[in-house]
Amino acid sequence: YGKVFLEHISKALKAIDTGRQEITQMALTTKKTIRIASTYSLSLSLIPTLVKNFTQLNPSTIFHLKQGPNLELLEDLSRGETDFVFGRIIPGETRYENIEHLSLYSENLVILLHKDNPLADRDELTMDEVKDENFIFFHESTGYNMIVTELFRSLNISPQIRYEVYDNSTCAALVSANQGIALVV
Repeated sequence: YGKVFLEHISKALKAIDTGRQEITQMALTTKKTIRIASTYSLSLSLIPTLVKNFTQLNPSTIFHLKQGPNLELLEDLSRGETDFVFGRIIPGETRYENIEHLSLYSENLVILLHKDNPLADRDELTMDEVKDENFIFFHESTGYNMIVTELFRSLNISPQIRYEVYDNSTCAALVSANQGIALVV
């Protein structure tokens, strides 16, 4: 009886081991999809490096990448339409308290000026010195808008907004065309 039982147990253990190996291989070769959304600026800088490094370790992963305004991306995350958002959580914003977030880094605001602007040769400027300039603002759906609007509000300054844009490229192009100045990170 023992020899017969050992024979069947050996076959069963071998079958379990073969099954485990097949499942492991399937897990390694099955395509996994990760849905990442990011602001326009991060889609040009952080995201390419991130997905490159991840796919080197996980070659079967497929990424669905979306770029858009910060608030739109947070809404997508709230609805479960994306897995991760690389953008901004604005301090004091209560609409997204249910979203877990992690700060990757912080940035300083800088002023973009056309080279012919009389203030362009200065290393530092105060907000009082630029308050009468025409401003290029980011649309209210972007994280930039909330940050800059709060800054002006805290300084009791009403900026002259000449343009509203969604992305850094358009903002830089308008500054380059001497259409105004902008606060960016």
